Amino acid sequence: VMIYLIEGVLPESYFANNLRGLSVDMAVFRDLLRMRISTLAKHFDKLQFAGQDQTSGPSYEPPLINVFTMQWFLTLFTNCLPKTSVLRIWDLIFLEGNEVLLRAALAIWDCLADRILTVESADEFYSIMGVLTREMMEFGVTDTNELVKVCVI
Repeated sequence: VMIYLIEGVLPESYFANNLRGLSVDMAVFRDLLRMRISTLAKHFDKLQFAGQDQTSGPSYEPPLINVFTMQWFLTLFTNCLPKTSVLRIWDLIFLEGNEVLLRAALAIWDCLADRILTVESADEFYSIMGVLTREMMEFGVTDTNELVKVCVI
């Protein structure tokens, strides 16, 4: 099923060498996050800026949110959600296409926002995300039916 989703449903360039489809989805996702959960997006920006070494000049660090969201997209959420939730999201992808990836990721970040907003550094963010990822795999972020409702509304 996952192979069919990758080869037949997701954009062709999603898993190609340049990952152009994934890059486009990540840019769209960051814009959606700014529109839908602006407090979280601003917090990520603050953590990103605070984590940069201002004395050594400009350096490029990928947006914090990319590290986890890209993994979620590339694995179609198999690395962060329980199997029952993953299969329901895959059903939605079959029905509505790959934009479900964006909606599901927004729903997940929204569920995690309260805990992430307490984080004060990029290092602390990475640490808490390790804990949150394990918790999501074991318990999910919310009831699976609620996650699906959020994804289809």
